[in-house]
Amino acid sequence: MEALGVERVRMVATSATRDASNRDEFFAMTADLLDCVSTGAIAEVITGDEEARLSFRGAVGELDAADGPFVVTDLGGGSTEVVLGDADGVTAAYSADIGCVRLTERALPSDPPTPAELAAATEFVRERLAEAFAAVPVQSARTWVGVAGTMTTLAALFGALPIALGQGEGAKSRPPLGAAIVGCLIVSQMRVYYAGGISEARPRRIGWQ
Repeated sequence: MEALGVERVRMVATSATRDASNRDEFFAMTADLLDCVSTGAIAEVITGDEEARLSFRGAVGELDAADGPFVVTDLGGGSTEVVLGDADGVTAAYSADIGCVRLTERALPSDPPTPAELAAATEFVRERLAEAFAAVPVQSARTWVGVAGTMTTLAALFGALPIALGQGEGAKSRPPLGAAIVGCLIVSQMRVYYAGGISEARPRRIGWQ
């Protein structure tokens, strides 16, 4: 940022920081770093609702308005945002307290997960997403957009991104993700890693939803 001459900076923290017990240590560390770029700048914790709205703006800003309304799903580590809107802005949003890391730590300790673990994780996801879909009328959307590392990694694994897996810009695709994800679920993390060439940390972060 210094090399590019940045004068203003805004750093926002999301789900993990909202829940962290050591958040004060995190903010002290980031304040020292940000102060080198913009004197007095500090990170700020945003709500799930604001996180959802920012995700939507970033995801659809360069898409053709004619493809709307859009549903944007931002699958993060600690939360998942589901947002409906169009070129004029957001009409409904919900932040579900579920993400790939949170789900993995809560329900999928084995590698690969056992059938019982998968069943429990599936039920947990259904309960949380039912709340999201009750708040956001996703059936009115014309286009679904997925953002964040899990989405781009899955798209890359199954042929939608001709780039280094899990990196780069978004992709417009309709791969058979249901069957593909089931395939990931029943094998070990490292088998997916070696087969796909993704970063070593990413299989665990996918969460095996």
